[in-house]
Amino acid sequence: MRNVITASIFWSLTCAIAQADWRQDIGTLRIGVVAESSNSRLVIQAEPFKLAIQEALNLPVEIFVARDYPSLVRAHSDGRVEYAILSASAFAAVHVNCECAEPLVVALAADGSSSYKSVIITRNKDDFNSVEQLIGKHLIALSKDSIAGYAFPLFELAKAGIFLKKGEGEVSFGTEFKPAVQQFSQGKGDALLGWSSLQGEKSSGYSRGTLKKLAEIKGVSLSDFKVIWQSSNIPHNVHSVRKNLPGEAKTILREILSKMNKEDPVAYDSIEPYYSGGFLIARETTFAPMFDFAENPLSGIASDK
Repeated sequence: MRNVITASIFWSLTCAIAQADWRQDIGTLRIGVVAESSNSRLVIQAEPFKLAIQEALNLPVEIFVARDYPSLVRAHSDGRVEYAILSASAFAAVHVNCECAEPLVVALAADGSSSYKSVIITRNKDDFNSVEQLIGKHLIALSKDSIAGYAFPLFELAKAGIFLKKGEGEVSFGTEFKPAVQQFSQGKGDALLGWSSLQGEKSSGYSRGTLKKLAEIKGVSLSDFKVIWQSSNIPHNVHSVRKNLPGEAKTILREILSKMNKEDPVAYDSIEPYYSGGFLIARETTFAPMFDFAENPLSGIASDK
């Protein structure tokens, strides 16, 4: 009996030491975010989230503010931040750089969706019913910097052997003063590259996206338009951690994040201002199409062959 008690005490001490070791090894957990305004404002805004993570892990936490996604991708890839909040394409870039990170959760929209799709919209009167018919035609894209509204759809189509910019094809872009949706509604272009949740009421343009914006333009009827192509899913914002983060820490983080919207809405809102539906446990396979895209993002854009 004495040996059993001794063994039990030894096991408890061993577990306690192991538990302390990973916290000591990490020291401070750095969470990387991209600033949309001043650094100090973002750090103050994210304080409730920082405190929630700090309390759950029993570990000091710091907010690392990056000026843009490429900077945060480099910091996460290099190990300067253990935890990063990224767009799906930025997370894919980290994967391509080092395969050193894994997703914890993705954000959910109010409609319950965890992703959206690129779409190609045409007018019914023009009788374009397939993307092949648009080869060499005039496309309007959301912007040169848009993933869902430009780069990703052309990439996926090029992967399928369809190059919409072939030959005399032209792509023009929306501007601050005349967005792509407005241009298309006024008759410009043969097709509009955009995005949509494809969730909710179809007649009102679904819950979110380019079709919704089109439906909100005065005098425009969605019955005059149709979606002739949709892409693979593009996940919402993802919370990512380095793969070498201890398993216990990952488990704690997944648990608190999955419950945060209900149990600590102040902390949730402080870090996720766009998607109000909470967090969903993420799987790496969900990002496979974005991994392909990150390997060669210019496919379909740079090619005129």
